[in-house]
Amino acid sequence: MGNFTDFQRIIRSIGGVWNSENVYFSQTRDSYVAAFKPQYPTSTQQDMLIQTIDRSGAYQLGDFEFIRYYPELKKCMSQYFRTFQQMKDFLIEAQSC
Repeated sequence: MGNFTDFQRIIRSIGGVWNSENVYFSQTRDSYVAAFKPQYPTSTQQDMLIQTIDRSGAYQLGDFEFIRYYPELKKCMSQYFRTFQQMKDFLIEAQSC
């Protein structure tokens, strides 16, 4: 992953909710984070998170982690992707359902 500005640009390129005013970006020493929070600062079941994980212990699972709440399962789950394009394709398909 390039710099933080590159991360913001590619997240917005997903379109849909990821290109809205409800996406909040942050960065830590080891990762970049994009959070979709439609009722910020309140947490809701629609909240979603994308983060880079290339410097964490989970890097073996992928370079990007997508986290969301699945009401039917009553829990949050993570999905890992090796490339941004894999994650983008998954999220675009999910938005069309």
